[in-house]
Amino acid sequence: MIALFCTLVPYLLFAEGLKHTGASRAALLSGIGPPAAILYAYLILGETLTPMQLVGMGLVLAGVIALEARLKRAAPEAV
Repeated sequence: MIALFCTLVPYLLFAEGLKHTGASRAALLSGIGPPAAILYAYLILGETLTPMQLVGMGLVLAGVIALEARLKRAAPEAV
């Protein structure tokens, strides 16, 4: 049962999202997974966040935002 929810469901959702966003944007957005897991562990499980984890989350999210902005600038204008 754990394999169903932890492996199969995310894979199916990723594959469905890939149809709608394209490979480069889907790969970029998959980088949000680790910070989201840390945040959910804090909110749902009551885990403690260390300053290093917060810095890491910030760096990952800053990288995703920077690369997303770069993708938007590189994309040709739709007519």
